[in-house]
Amino acid sequence: MNEHHYQRIDKGSKRLKISEVEREGRKQPRTEMGTYLPAYPPEMRAQAILEATDGLRNGTPTPKQVAERLGIPISTIYSWLIADPNASQARTDFFAERVGLHLVKIEGSSDPLELARAREAYRAWADIASKRDPANYGQKQEITHTVKPEFTVILKPEEKLITDE
Repeated sequence: MNEHHYQRIDKGSKRLKISEVEREGRKQPRTEMGTYLPAYPPEMRAQAILEATDGLRNGTPTPKQVAERLGIPISTIYSWLIADPNASQARTDFFAERVGLHLVKIEGSSDPLELARAREAYRAWADIASKRDPANYGQKQEITHTVKPEFTVILKPEEKLITDE
């Protein structure tokens, strides 16, 4: 170890300044146990999921329109749709819409950068879909056994023991 190492340890490490995000996070309301309270009320979450699922089924309103109307980031609605256990059909529709959108962007791209972005977005959404909805988007593996084992048992005849009598 060199001298600089000892000096640094003796002086202590410098404290980093708290970022604005951390400062805001520390101001958020918490439960008695110290966990953060949800940023949006559960009623708003249920309403957003219901409207977004209807929109995915019928085409209107889109999740983006629902987010704008309720004043919620679109990423929040996406995470609610992905994580909600009761929205399995909506999740399937949601992933179909996202993957299909990026397929259209791939086919309609006019320059290499646009094509690369669309391809990466497609891969990302396909990967998320395969993990969150494996029944519809995961790899399908079917195993079939075609060999039937056959056993033949051969019994040896009993040998007489020779004894001295």
